[in-house]
Amino acid sequence: MRQHFHLLVDVASDNRKHQQQVQHIHDILTNFQVTYLTYTSTPTSDVRALVNQIICHHRPHTEFAILVLGDDTTLNQVVATLMDEGLKIPLAFIPLDGYSEFAHRWITDARPRAQIEGLIYHRTPQQIPILRYRDKKAKNSGVVLKHLSFGLEASLDLNYSAFLSKYPLIAQWSGRRFLYGISFFTMVNHLSSFDTFYRFQGEASKTPNCQAVSVTNHPFKVTEEASPIILKIIHGLSSGKATHLLRQQVGVSTPKNTPYSIHEIGERLTLQISQSVPRQVDGLNLNSQASSLTFAQEHYPFYV
Repeated sequence: MRQHFHLLVDVASDNRKHQQQVQHIHDILTNFQVTYLTYTSTPTSDVRALVNQIICHHRPHTEFAILVLGDDTTLNQVVATLMDEGLKIPLAFIPLDGYSEFAHRWITDARPRAQIEGLIYHRTPQQIPILRYRDKKAKNSGVVLKHLSFGLEASLDLNYSAFLSKYPLIAQWSGRRFLYGISFFTMVNHLSSFDTFYRFQGEASKTPNCQAVSVTNHPFKVTEEASPIILKIIHGLSSGKATHLLRQQVGVSTPKNTPYSIHEIGERLTLQISQSVPRQVDGLNLNSQASSLTFAQEHYPFYV
């Protein structure tokens, strides 16, 4: 039975429901009579800073685990910070407000007690596939747990994540398709275009006049099989033809190339976008700038 671990909490301090959820987790931990350290985000202490504090308490060759309470963006930053330090510390994840796209896909039981029991009773963590990317222009790196997107898709993803955080019950009830549709019609008249260069399996391609680009290691449609890296590009659209883009965004169209879309699958990907366009990864807003990215598949241990 594990007696010590770390609890990272990334919730809104002024949200009463979130604070009740934190207290519920503390009550469960108290009942198990375990020792743990709590790290709570503040306006001056972000998630990456908290993870670095946890790393400082890590002793080589000792057992170590972290319980994360937050959203998909929180989890992305935790994994990215640990991997930047060459660490793969097993994680348990409790979604804020009980819902997360990552948890929905990978975690069998994301209830607080189930995740805590996984930590305490030494259940074997599962190696979950993720993507690791390096940005040569920005000279940094990161991870993709769900997807990284550019252009209109990035704006839609950010809107969706914001709505999910603010209205989780409505988001769960209505689903991704409905919320994407609402965001889509508020942005469709602001389509911008950019050129995309990519290399898959050693073959280089250029696609001009792109409106949206996304990279993921798993699709939204449950009928599609998980693949190492999936690249989707929407191009050549005007506002009048944007209905096609909406179908692509919500996963209605089949995963194949069309006059307005490209769908590629491979093991390694190099992606270049020369213009400054909106970017996001797992709901985290990245700076709008030119990108030169390389992607490769990795795995990370989670208690699922």
